[in-house]
Amino acid sequence: MKAVIIDDHEMITESLHNSLQGMNIFSGISEFNDPTEALAAIRRDFYDLYIIDINMPQIDGITLAEKIKKIHTTQPFEIILISGELNLKLIQKAKALKNEHILVKPFGPKLLKDKIYELVENLEKVA
Repeated sequence: MKAVIIDDHEMITESLHNSLQGMNIFSGISEFNDPTEALAAIRRDFYDLYIIDINMPQIDGITLAEKIKKIHTTQPFEIILISGELNLKLIQKAKALKNEHILVKPFGPKLLKDKIYELVENLEKVA
C-alpha cells in the first residue's frame, strides 16, 4: 500500500510521515507541501490513502479530493481530510463528497493511527 500526505505546512507533513512510517503498513509514503505538485504526482501514480489538508493555497483540499475521484475511478482508495479550523461550511462541503473522513487539528497520533487502521481494513476487504 502507498500513502500520500498533502499539507502546505512542512512540519505537519513530516509529523504525519513519521506517524505513518511507524505503522509499518505502507511500502511507500510521499509528501507534498504544494497541492499543484501533488496533483501532478497523483496523475502519474496511484495511492491507497490520501491525507489532505483542507486549507491550502492554489488548490484547497476539497477540490483536490474531487479531482482525485475523477482521476482514479477503477481502484478503491481512502481520503482523510484534515483541517486546523472548525469551519462548518468547509466541513459540510467535505461531507458532501462522501467517503471522506475528517480530522480536526490538533489530533493525537492515536486517533490518526486508529482511523488509518480502520481505513486499511476497509481497503483490504474490498481488494
